[in-house]
Amino acid sequence: MNLLEVNDLRKTYSSGFFSKKETEVLTGVDLVLKQNETVAIVGKSGCGKSTMAKILAFIIEKTSGQIIYDGIDTSKIEKADKKAIHKQIQMIFQNPQTSLNPRNKIKFSLLEPIKIHNMPLNNDEYKVQCELLERVRLRDEVLERYPHELSGGQLQRICLARVFSLNPKIIIADEMISMLDVSVGASILNILKEYQSETGAGVLFVSHDLSVIKEIADRAYIMLNGEVVEEGTIKALFDNAIHPYSKELIENIDVKLTRSATSFSKLHEMANYDSEIRVKSSELKVVSKDHKVRDLEVYRKDIKIL
Repeated sequence: MNLLEVNDLRKTYSSGFFSKKETEVLTGVDLVLKQNETVAIVGKSGCGKSTMAKILAFIIEKTSGQIIYDGIDTSKIEKADKKAIHKQIQMIFQNPQTSLNPRNKIKFSLLEPIKIHNMPLNNDEYKVQCELLERVRLRDEVLERYPHELSGGQLQRICLARVFSLNPKIIIADEMISMLDVSVGASILNILKEYQSETGAGVLFVSHDLSVIKEIADRAYIMLNGEVVEEGTIKALFDNAIHPYSKELIENIDVKLTRSATSFSKLHEMANYDSEIRVKSSELKVVSKDHKVRDLEVYRKDIKIL
């Protein structure tokens, strides 16, 4: 059974007071996440990947579509039952400083998720705090500190420890290591993978750094302008990318075991696929059992490039 299944997910924002303008940021996204699997959502800024992550974490509401968690249609359950599902789907954000109350010491922040969800403590608070810190390789000396007294890497480890405290089945990581040094980011990814191997959790990894994704993900969904244009296993996508946007993403980075120092700037500087593109799209076409691509005719300024 799939841990998470998303069908025809859509999100529309309205703006304007007298004259309402609607902007569709997600246009019918399908996604599947299995147990002990890492699935990447890839795309440039503004493609809708973070919006989708927040919808799946129940931070914002979807406009339409179906989200099935562990066989349960989340739109058909009572509000009281949703809290139990929320506990099982946890999100880690790009900037850990915005996830922690600056006025609380770390010892309070660590136990906050447990108290919110009314989970019993099997041991005294200090022992639980130390066990959580040990899982993310921090010492108990940080307990008496405030967030501003810790480094970005330490803060992200604290955020991981808070997530681990709830033993979630799904972790959504939204650009989790993009603000960190390469070595620090690698160590945090190792901690996440250790938790996954111990618990069988599914990980939804949102990023635009394909060099990292190649190393940690099993499958990837490539998004452009609110829709998935290609999906498949990492091997299928890197060996045989078909959609021109997927090809350019892969060709414009130096894929190594560690991140290229220029990978972010290269992705943001790609001018061929920006908001000027008008897309004529159809359903995803099956290339193989582990590879699908959207059959597109892409136009830019009246010049047909595919």
